[in-house]
Amino acid sequence: MTSISNTLLQQRIRNRLIEYFDTSLEEIASWGAFEVINQWEDIVPNGWETAFFTEPVFSPEEQVRIRKFCSTWSLTADATSDNIFSIAELNSSPEWQAFLREAKSALGCFVKRGKFDEDTEQF
Repeated sequence: MTSISNTLLQQRIRNRLIEYFDTSLEEIASWGAFEVINQWEDIVPNGWETAFFTEPVFSPEEQVRIRKFCSTWSLTADATSDNIFSIAELNSSPEWQAFLREAKSALGCFVKRGKFDEDTEQF
């Protein structure tokens, strides 16, 4: 296995975050709530670690958005005791509505600078 620099790893995780934030209620219902919760843990396996999500790959504004989303994700995960596949059920859940709002807010922040290269450090 080839090791990569921390910057390149950050860039790749940043790209996965953008993809994750760009999810819809329909996608969540088709994958199931548990899968969406687990996908976050795949992307951010140790939760929010300030020392990892640093500049220049993550702007200060993006760091705030990730931190806010982590909090909302945690509340949503804790409130989800059943694997939900129903759009109506997801739509009636305050936690999943907050999840979608925070995801869209984070996406809006991240798309300002967009995705970074997967194979070449941009900084």
